Amino acid sequence: MQYNPNEMAVAREYVSMVAYRIRILGASPARSRDALKLLVAIVRNLPKQSYECTKTAKELSSITEINPAQISSLLLLLEQAEAIKRVKRGRSKIIIITPADEFREAVNKHAEKTKKHRFEVIEGGREPKQTDLEDSTGKPNQPKR
Repeated sequence: MQYNPNEMAVAREYVSMVAYRIRILGASPARSRDALKLLVAIVRNLPKQSYECTKTAKELSSITEINPAQISSLLLLLEQAEAIKRVKRGRSKIIIITPADEFREAVNKHAEKTKKHRFEVIEGGREPKQTDLEDSTGKPNQPKR
């Protein structure tokens, strides 16, 4: 099978975390397997650089060969595991996968991650320079009289 550059790469940690969350929800091994099969089909059919799946539930059932009556309950299971979200647009629902980054750390550490990202990536690992208009505390200098 040839690599398709339009497909989004999915980390093993992401799939492992989704499988773990499905197991915690008490799904049977067969339902867990079908839910993961459906998740992989959703990810494989994402448009380039997008988290929104353009396939309908009927199309996903034919791709995965899962009974169409089970697709809705499997999508609900994936929603409960926070792997996907379904958003209503018009008469249909769009399936949006949760980015893998959200599975790596707790949400209450988001501010720390953002600060670290800004420091390492945006500022290149350097402390921001002090401007002439600030003193060492970061407060504006008072004009000299």
